[in-house]
Amino acid sequence: MSMRTRPIAHLCAAGIALALGAVACGRLGTGRGSSGGSAASFGSMTGQLAFTPPLADARIASVDALGPGGTTTPGTVSPNGDFVIYPLVAGTYTLTAECPGYTASPIIGIGITDGADTQAPAVLQMTGTVDAGP
Repeated sequence: MSMRTRPIAHLCAAGIALALGAVACGRLGTGRGSSGGSAASFGSMTGQLAFTPPLADARIASVDALGPGGTTTPGTVSPNGDFVIYPLVAGTYTLTAECPGYTASPIIGIGITDGADTQAPAVLQMTGTVDAGP
């Protein structure tokens, strides 16, 4: 599976809202604290959730990246299922998603590079489950 990486600044140009509080688009990828010390660079992961059966608003789903040292970083999901997870340190991650009434298999082995956006290598398919009852 090939993964595309792009400079993280393109996220702002593409109009993707990251919901990261005080992080401004002009400072994406710098990771600079208020001390103004040396810059640490972060990467991000973007992708798409697809729902069967279709879901009217995918914002009820959650996405997470499980990374180096067992660190979990949550992401944000748009109404149409696009997602972004930021900030991520360089390393290898497992992408997981949850949504009430749906199941999904994780995507394992996604490499993240400092200062770059990595497109998830596949659409994360969310499949509806049916409760047969008692």
